Amino acid sequence: SRPDGYARIGCHTTGCSCPWFDQCYPGQYKVNGTRAQDGADVGVCSLAVWVLVIESVLLIAAILVSALCVRFFIIRRQLYRSTERNMKMRVSHSRDATTSGTGRDTGPIPFDSD
Repeated sequence: SRPDGYARIGCHTTGCSCPWFDQCYPGQYKVNGTRAQDGADVGVCSLAVWVLVIESVLLIAAILVSALCVRFFIIRRQLYRSTERNMKMRVSHSRDATTSGTGRDTGPIPFDSD
């Protein structure tokens, strides 16, 4: 018999016939009604350890890049809204200064570097 959902067994009996990204692992399976413990080591092809390591590193990198992109867009949106709010304050402040009749600024503009 073969493991559920896996068709590539017997790599120890026929020589290692696994694809390049697979590795032949020990596997004892029932042969002619014997117990699995008494079965022959026929071997089973499964992903090689180096492939699993590469997949893990790529998955972690993808999650990290996704988190950084989300953080970048949130900070950018916050900066845009803050800048937009500051511009509205400057416009309203300049209107107030011109309509008050004095023609000069009454104080510093918020977030002004001057």
